[in-house]
Amino acid sequence: MSSPAEATGSGSTRTKGWMVVAVAAVPIAMHALLAWILRIRQLGTGNDDAVYLLLARALREGHYRELFYVGNPLHSQYPPGYPALLALLGAPADGSFDLVIAVNILLSCAALALLFDAMRRWSVPLAGVTVAVLALNPSLVLASSRVQSEPLFMAAVMLALWALRPSAEARHRWIAITAIIAAALTRSAGVALVAGMLVYFLLAREWKNGLILVLASALTIAPWIGWTVLAPKKILGRSYIADALATLPRDARPKPANDTTTSIESRNPSRAIVLARAIARRVRENTPAYLTRTLPTVLAIPTVEGTPVDNAAWLLAMLIALVTGVVAAMRRWRAAVLTLAAYAALLVIWPYVIGRFVSPLLPVLVALMMLGAWRVGARLTPRIAIAPALALSAVMLVGGARSVSAMVRQAADCQSPSMNSGLPCDSKVQRYRAVTGSVAQTLPPNAHVFTTKEGTFYYLTGRQVVPVYPALGMEPEDFAGYLRQSEATLIFMTHLKIDEWELGPALAANCTELTDAGSGDDELLLLFVRPPGAAESNACAAVERWRATW
Repeated sequence: MSSPAEATGSGSTRTKGWMVVAVAAVPIAMHALLAWILRIRQLGTGNDDAVYLLLARALREGHYRELFYVGNPLHSQYPPGYPALLALLGAPADGSFDLVIAVNILLSCAALALLFDAMRRWSVPLAGVTVAVLALNPSLVLASSRVQSEPLFMAAVMLALWALRPSAEARHRWIAITAIIAAALTRSAGVALVAGMLVYFLLAREWKNGLILVLASALTIAPWIGWTVLAPKKILGRSYIADALATLPRDARPKPANDTTTSIESRNPSRAIVLARAIARRVRENTPAYLTRTLPTVLAIPTVEGTPVDNAAWLLAMLIALVTGVVAAMRRWRAAVLTLAAYAALLVIWPYVIGRFVSPLLPVLVALMMLGAWRVGARLTPRIAIAPALALSAVMLVGGARSVSAMVRQAADCQSPSMNSGLPCDSKVQRYRAVTGSVAQTLPPNAHVFTTKEGTFYYLTGRQVVPVYPALGMEPEDFAGYLRQSEATLIFMTHLKIDEWELGPALAANCTELTDAGSGDDELLLLFVRPPGAAESNACAAVERWRATW
């Protein structure tokens, strides 16, 4: 029988344990609730979500082909990790995404819980504050409320880092290796994290684990990367290999076919030197862009537009906290530092600066910043060491709460009886859905449509798409030939992608060979490709109206 003292001690331990759980559970539960409130009810025009769903459908059919393109080519952009998860969940084709969103929310919450368990080794209050900041982060809330791969990627990364947390058991290394490979098979950017973990094993002289990681990657990740390199069609914006080899960020726009000018780089016989110069330019341009614009936005730090002083002040505070946190974590949580560094290196050499790319590693970034602020506090104000971390978190909490509250209000208005609950609230999306609904009812099932947002269009209409990207920069006569060769029946242009703007001259030059299908919207151009001998065209005025509204 236990003594009274032992019973009291046991009760105190249980009470303390429940308090620790509550510190994490409350903000994580709030994160889940907010994401569920903001979840999508209908497919929008993002395209990535539809592509993921269609790839999941393809996997359930036993292949990995692009159902939405004419000819069903093999897919070579997105790794099969997230589509495989969607396939297991049923790859919904009826527009009901609640199960998919629920799983995404669970994955996001799991990532936050894993981070809390790793950070509480330093301080439970610090871990709680960090999780609270992330729970209210608008980027993470939105990612978990959409059909996106970020929650799965983030959960896999955090599972890997949790397995390498301070005081982690050596037997957890296999969890870290499995999770980081799963991350790389979810998003191709995860390859950088595999490199970061390999460096971690090498620095720790864990040769066996490093060898296992290399062999496992060679059997799982290498075949996919090899296919993306060898895929016959690599188009900017639809191939990560083509993106990576773009010599300049602005080269995303193709050179006109009649442009015979030759750049200095193209005259250089060494392709490696050209790429090295391009990477150096990207680092110079992308680094300040991420630091001064993308990170403050993604971290929800409120700034006053047009006043650089407050931006500079917060940038300095973030950098001090981050550098201090990196120094502190290098001793006990080196894996987190190396994976974040590898991912950051990939971002600054990539041709495009996109805030969405930052979101999956936000838990690591914020954790290191908070840890750094806590260490600064321990040095300046030992009795209240957490004060700087609380101050920094307060800023991000205020900004996050403001943004998320605005999104919740907008969602509430969207679901009000006065709104058309059958369609998304965005007017552009509503108009797009109205046109695609008409196409689905009137166009023959075997019709080929020349349009962008190919995944979304096919998901909503069941009509296969003629790829737009090969036509960018074509001469008008080549463009007409491309439409004939592809047997395009209909042209559907929106204002949703800048690529469409580039097609304006070719459409105008060939407008006499087209017929206005009458979308009733100057921003949505719907044209029939006229067969030879058809009646006189009336498409020229429609094309000009569409071009004038850009």
